[in-house]
Amino acid sequence: MSSEKTVLISDVYPITLSIINKHMATAANDRPRVAKSKVTLQQSLSERLEVDYIERLVAMPALIASALDSRHKHLLSLSREKRKLVLGKIKELCADVEHAAIEKNVGEEQEPGAAGDDDDTVTASPSSEASCKESAMSLLLGDDYSAANATDPQLEVETYEKDSRLSLESNPLDWWRAKQTRFPRLASLSEHYLCFPGTSVPSERILPRSLSTATRLTPEHVDMLVFLNKNK
Repeated sequence: MSSEKTVLISDVYPITLSIINKHMATAANDRPRVAKSKVTLQQSLSERLEVDYIERLVAMPALIASALDSRHKHLLSLSREKRKLVLGKIKELCADVEHAAIEKNVGEEQEPGAAGDDDDTVTASPSSEASCKESAMSLLLGDDYSAANATDPQLEVETYEKDSRLSLESNPLDWWRAKQTRFPRLASLSEHYLCFPGTSVPSERILPRSLSTATRLTPEHVDMLVFLNKNK
């Protein structure tokens, strides 16, 4: 994975589940010790990912990130039941995003001075005019067109789920930037969940080998040596 340009937290579950279900699967020609090692690794990885604890599994941020990653969104390594539960969780999160947006709009409309008190004239807002136009277009062009720009949170998730997967070589962050108008709620969620996983780099990769025996260097000298070593 060190050669990959974009490694996100959404890669954790697909890769690890592939290791558990495919690469660590026991074969008929495995020696007893090898088979035992594979089973031990499978159990250890499954416990870490909490694969067998469905309620906790569907709420894991890394798995939600996988569902929001257009490369892994179909969650092929999970059972149909678990995929359905994860999809339901995504719909709940989209509904939360929708409610938050509505509350924000209501709060802005209730701010003092937003509208004149003496003017009784009622005018149609641009949003209401747009909704009328969208309804007319949907009536004329059918459900296929209206589904392409889903206005309902659940419909948005279902439309996203039906789309084809992105190739593994593509960058899901670029994909979401291009699709944020079509899937606004999901794009908002992706900003929170599609992040780079934290990692700890062994000190010998950063520090020069000569520093491994040096014990009397001041912090300032260490900073200088690290800078020089990484900027040769």
